[in-house]
Amino acid sequence: MKANSAPLGDSRWFPVPKDIFSARLLEAMEASACPVCSAWQRSAQSFFFSLLWEGVNDPSLRHALRESLGFCSHHAHELGATARQPWAGVLGVAIVYRDLANTVLLRLRDARKRLARRWLPSPPAPTWLRKTRRCPPCEVGDGAARGSMLAMVEGLDTSLRFREFYRQSWGLCLAHTRQAMRMVRTSQAQVCIAGHASTRMDGILLRQAAAISELKEFVVGSRPQPGPTRAESVLPNGCLGCRAEAAAERSYLGEIMPDGVELLWTMLCPKHREHLVFMLLREQESERARCVLVQCAFSELDGAASTGGCPLCQQAQDAARVALGRSMHEAGQTACLQHVWLAFQGASLEQRLGLLASLEARLECLSWQLGELARKHDYRFASEPWGAEGDSWLRALDFFGGDPYTSC
Repeated sequence: MKANSAPLGDSRWFPVPKDIFSARLLEAMEASACPVCSAWQRSAQSFFFSLLWEGVNDPSLRHALRESLGFCSHHAHELGATARQPWAGVLGVAIVYRDLANTVLLRLRDARKRLARRWLPSPPAPTWLRKTRRCPPCEVGDGAARGSMLAMVEGLDTSLRFREFYRQSWGLCLAHTRQAMRMVRTSQAQVCIAGHASTRMDGILLRQAAAISELKEFVVGSRPQPGPTRAESVLPNGCLGCRAEAAAERSYLGEIMPDGVELLWTMLCPKHREHLVFMLLREQESERARCVLVQCAFSELDGAASTGGCPLCQQAQDAARVALGRSMHEAGQTACLQHVWLAFQGASLEQRLGLLASLEARLECLSWQLGELARKHDYRFASEPWGAEGDSWLRALDFFGGDPYTSC
């Protein structure tokens, strides 16, 4: 077919993509994963490579991290996994998190002065813990995912050959399938997306063992997942609030039978849908669980939406608030940043002063240990024996990121 008679849009994609988004999208569609999720994950990996390789001392990046108080739970612990790579190391993590610890310390000391001097106005909420910016890798990842989604929608709307290529690919996960259905402008694109999703779910019902992992990836996405034992992974000496949330979630989800999942599905947030998927596929009969989850996916594609807040989020937060209220001192010693904020909100003036004093001592110790960790990476001091500072970078990740299996 001549170039000037090619169908609208095909000349952009085939045989050679005309831009970087198109090229990366076609490459990602050849893998067994959602291409939009893959773009999101790939951008985060690129961010951490740049950060640990040469960006640790970049003033603009450090300023952005102070505004966001580090990373979200997912990316904080992904940074920890990246730091374990041979090319990376923990020095960059120690430098970044020492700066964050000192930033929170300065805000905390000002808050203590205002609380101690009662004539100074003190805000009711812990504004010294307020984040003024989103997690930087999330911002980068959302931009990459948005670019991939726009390229895919344009291809589905305008290119006959791209629609055929999409039918032969792994396709999109459930969340991005719904997003694409809302964004496309032509009926041909909608039929292509809906037909592909329906074919995949029919195939999952017909297949046996191999379909379990495929169903999990389709329902919760292709981003790396923590695994089936998420709530059980909380350490006994970890964050008091995270432990309480994990216990509440485990109790709530353990009482759900497959027959009640479809009604509950539209009420749960994406995080707890993921919890439910792992629980069903691990603890229930695989055939029955697979049928129930496929029904939920069909109902979501048909447009079912949540009518209120996630009941499990509220129950978990209430459990964490009760646990934190029992011991403010333990909250200051063990709680992550998210649960320190929660404990501070419901505390009296005396409890707030005690919480801040305990937290200040903890952060001073953490900041000093992170400084020692960085100092002993200098060749002049590398022969000195390691002490408690050896795992201080892990405790910093836990404090600023929270437990990756229970935090939002």
